[in-house]
Amino acid sequence: MSSETQRYVKSVIAKAAVSLGLLAASYNLAQAEDNFKIGYLADLNGPTSSVTGPNALAAAQMAVEDFGGTALGRKIEVLVADHQNKPDVGSAIVREWFDSQDVNAVFDVSQSALAFAVRDLAVARKRVVGFTIAMSSDLTSSKCSPYTFSWGADTYSGTRALTDAIYQSGGKKWYYLAVDYTFGKLLESESSQELKKLGGEVLGTTYAPFGTTDFSSNLLQASAAQPEVLAFANSVSDMINSAKQSLEFGVTARKAFFVFNVTDADAIGLANIQGAQFVDGFYWDMDDETRAFTKRFMAKTGKDIPPTGAQANSYSVVLHYLKAVQAAGTTDADAVTAKMRELPVNDFYTKNARIREDGKLMRDMYLMEAKTVDESKSRWDLFKVVKTIPNGTAFMPAEASACPVFKK
Repeated sequence: MSSETQRYVKSVIAKAAVSLGLLAASYNLAQAEDNFKIGYLADLNGPTSSVTGPNALAAAQMAVEDFGGTALGRKIEVLVADHQNKPDVGSAIVREWFDSQDVNAVFDVSQSALAFAVRDLAVARKRVVGFTIAMSSDLTSSKCSPYTFSWGADTYSGTRALTDAIYQSGGKKWYYLAVDYTFGKLLESESSQELKKLGGEVLGTTYAPFGTTDFSSNLLQASAAQPEVLAFANSVSDMINSAKQSLEFGVTARKAFFVFNVTDADAIGLANIQGAQFVDGFYWDMDDETRAFTKRFMAKTGKDIPPTGAQANSYSVVLHYLKAVQAAGTTDADAVTAKMRELPVNDFYTKNARIREDGKLMRDMYLMEAKTVDESKSRWDLFKVVKTIPNGTAFMPAEASACPVFKK
């Protein structure tokens, strides 16, 4: 073969390779565009990342895998983003997902202010959103919508149900330690209203700015009031630091936590919270099914940390959404959300729960109590269930809600 012929052959081969590469790239792009897309928007690195974060994403991915990895004959693709705890950042991401990425549903959205913005986008675009940790009860009250769902504890269940349970067991004189912004004031207000309605007594409230590390002044005030119950209307590092310091300042009252989970308890130390109570819908060591899921979850994450309630919610809401898509046979949000409300929610920790018209999952909730050091047999053996609050009765009743569906 002449050198000229060789050059010609090489040129043809090179062009063919380029053409095949372009075809492959086009095919892969077409395949990606044809994927069934859902979005996972979470705090991946910030102050609530231990509660939700990468481990909640892992739980959502487990739901996709357990469902079979496809929906309506299309591969399920999970788009992931960190909202950085900034409503403008998070809402911009969701807008781009809905408008340019053809994302069918978004999950987590772990902040109430962001959740309100995402709720508006979901309504305008007719897309589904499942809130797993955003706690404002307004999300299923004044800000309810046909397309948004609340899957876990909220400010109503976390305060009023807890206050009622502790009052009924003898805790009638309360003092509040609250973070000094809307979140803390809302928690304190919800609880104190319930306490006064029951006939209890509010001995006082002390406020601390977000990010406070020294709670000595606040705790001295609390100690001087001699309450039967010290209620922590704060979360994450504020709650951890104030709880750790409470015994140092002689506050021996029962502790009530409005926002609490296993990672918080581990960070504070069981010795500092023995007998403390809170309300949640999940604990990893409740039964054989929750323990089996926890074993799989730890293998998935590669960490010796059990799932929090928010992380369990991620699995549950994604799985239920996919079941509804399959039952509806379409991605149309109106058809899918109708199926979500029609089908009972069943998974490893939720049994035959129904979604109310306002989007609230009417699940069992549980009054949890921190074990004593002597009762605990291992690092994560932290809580026991004191009482079941059944069938959504922990949540705001329909007659008290501002959701328009109840005003017809």
